[in-house]
Amino acid sequence: MLVYVVTCLLGAVLILLGYRPFVELFRYFSGTATPSLSGSQTATDLTLLVGTPALLAGGFALVTRVGAPARLRGAWEREIATSAETPRWLPPVIFGVCVAWAIFSLVRAGAADDVGVWFRYADWVAARQRAFAHIGFLSYTDIYLCLPVAAAWTLLSELRFRPATAPRSRWAIALAVRWLPVAITLGCGLLTFQKKAVVVSLVIICVTRIVHAPPHAIGRRRVYVWAAPVAIAAVYFATVLAPVIADAPARTGVDLKVANEVPAVVLYAALAPVTRTSAPALFYPVVYPARHPYYGIDLGQDVLGLGSSPDDNRVIWHFMNPTLPGTSAAPFQFSLYSQMGLVGALIGSFVLGGALAAIWRAARSHVWPREWSSLLATLTILLGVYLAIDSARNSVLVSYGIGWAFLFVLALFGLTQMLRPKPSTPTVANLSRTGLLMVVSLALGIFVGVIATHSSSSSSSTQANTSQPSPPATYRASVDTSLARSTGDIRYWPFDGSLPSTWLAEPGVSVSGNGGTVRVVTNRRPLTYQLISGNVPVARGQYVVRVDAQAATGGIAVGVLDVRAQRFVASARGGSSSDAPGSFIVVRFEVRRATMLAFVLSGSESRRTGRRWTIRAVSVRRRPAVGRGGTLRSG
Repeated sequence: MLVYVVTCLLGAVLILLGYRPFVELFRYFSGTATPSLSGSQTATDLTLLVGTPALLAGGFALVTRVGAPARLRGAWEREIATSAETPRWLPPVIFGVCVAWAIFSLVRAGAADDVGVWFRYADWVAARQRAFAHIGFLSYTDIYLCLPVAAAWTLLSELRFRPATAPRSRWAIALAVRWLPVAITLGCGLLTFQKKAVVVSLVIICVTRIVHAPPHAIGRRRVYVWAAPVAIAAVYFATVLAPVIADAPARTGVDLKVANEVPAVVLYAALAPVTRTSAPALFYPVVYPARHPYYGIDLGQDVLGLGSSPDDNRVIWHFMNPTLPGTSAAPFQFSLYSQMGLVGALIGSFVLGGALAAIWRAARSHVWPREWSSLLATLTILLGVYLAIDSARNSVLVSYGIGWAFLFVLALFGLTQMLRPKPSTPTVANLSRTGLLMVVSLALGIFVGVIATHSSSSSSSTQANTSQPSPPATYRASVDTSLARSTGDIRYWPFDGSLPSTWLAEPGVSVSGNGGTVRVVTNRRPLTYQLISGNVPVARGQYVVRVDAQAATGGIAVGVLDVRAQRFVASARGGSSSDAPGSFIVVRFEVRRATMLAFVLSGSESRRTGRRWTIRAVSVRRRPAVGRGGTLRSG
């Protein structure tokens, strides 16, 4: 609830009240206007902001007070209460496997070469996108969830073997060994260049340790309860500020007293958590259903190839920022609203609260050994945190989704059952029945994850991590180093049978070779970006972009995006089937200061159908400066 109040409710209320200092600073830092709401839209927003969390709490309270059927409870206790003790060597081995997988994925993505970019914004966003492009779904799941869970399990396991009395030197060594997996886990999270990976890892480890603290150590538990939030907050704000602090202006320039007295970087840090989901949430009643129909209930059926997943995060972002690609985030009830309307969101919130309570009761059941109960309870708490900032679907199914962490923990529990079955343990073919079931569940989960990743990536051959929310265009590509074709071109990208390595296709865009060209079938979203180039550093001067492309239907829009300013410098349309053969789409523009540019190809019409393009090459050339009254003949 605290996370929801800070990240959504507080900011949304301040925007609805029109509190000028907050609104002006939000507009300054985000570049986005606040929504203009009618009376009915305001009422819908208030119901979603206050009513749905109340129903979630009501569903949770109801289920926590309903007793489980005796027969079910008895079967549950017989299966779990016979659990074996975890071998001391097993948690470090599992952690070592997770670390090896994470390091392999990070090295393959080039993260080792980008260790020092956290304090250089342009390099940081380039490294972040390289990670998005080269780290797969299961590898992200390992870094986000499996690695911190294994680190927390190792920590808890070592606590069982802590001697009551030991020499100070031995105690120090044991402490270092116990917390070394934690340091390694946070280091791997930092190499994804995402604050979420680091913060989630720290939450899993700290909360597990707090939940696990024995009752007689209440004094020490109180220390952990205070220290853990401070550590998590410190890491969060450090990762927020690190990329921008070097280039941040001293003051914002906003016509406010607070803006003139407080450094801009402090205001940015203070507003970062408060504006995370508050503004996008307010736009939902504006867009749905007046500008976009409801999607219908989403149960993740698209993972099995049935239908498609809702894209409300993209639709809301495009409505807020029509000239920039990206995605937004909002708490679970707003996603439910985009699927089933207000009544559906209210009912869904109550049901979701009951489901969360059922998971919590199962996790905190007395039949679990303490280490397993601590891990499962932590994941349940993290699921609640996720629901406060994201949809239920993303909270469970994407690469950082809790569903995979639950599968991982239950599989580890099953593995301990199989390794050390007790005589009273039910067996199948001399293997622990519970352990066998849980290990098979993990294998099935991995299979579903692989299938889901493959089906998503088949629509976009260039985006490996399909379940990650797509970042803005400024985060989408590394600095491009393509060779110029001639002395006049500063960049030349031949589309010679494949997409250039530094270009990225949006989800749903199909790219295939066609002789010496590339054939593109765009997605069905009208007026949205389809292909984005790598970032190109340019000096002050005049430039021209030439796109050698033809559209079978409609046309192609070419935009020149200033990555640092997050605005378009120039754009042009062309490439229609009626144009003369051999003609180019030409965009001429001027850069007034050194910056980074990206080049965007998008559809130029509003039809919700896929369009077919044939692209041969894209080049960027610097134009010679001309004096006043001079002319420049283009060739």
